[in-house]
Amino acid sequence: MLMPELESVASAPRRRGIDVGGRAVLVATGWDEHWGTSDFLSDNPFLTGPAATWLVDAGAALVGIDSLNVDSLADPERPGTPRSWTRASRSSST
Repeated sequence: MLMPELESVASAPRRRGIDVGGRAVLVATGWDEHWGTSDFLSDNPFLTGPAATWLVDAGAALVGIDSLNVDSLADPERPGTPRSWTRASRSSST
């Protein structure tokens, strides 16, 4: 299974000279080919903690993935959802 690692998430925009600050970042893993099947709902690709942290530090405004969730379904620590994202979304919604 493909996991968007820090190297691939961070290096692609840098290689192309793209500043992700204030932008939407959409991670294409190819998992969308499983849409509409039971495979889509299990063992999904997800962002690693370091990749998610890099996106936060780089100032990404929104992150999406062509998978069920940015997080691992098997990891209760939710590595794809840095605490700084959840704090920011709470403070902006009040």
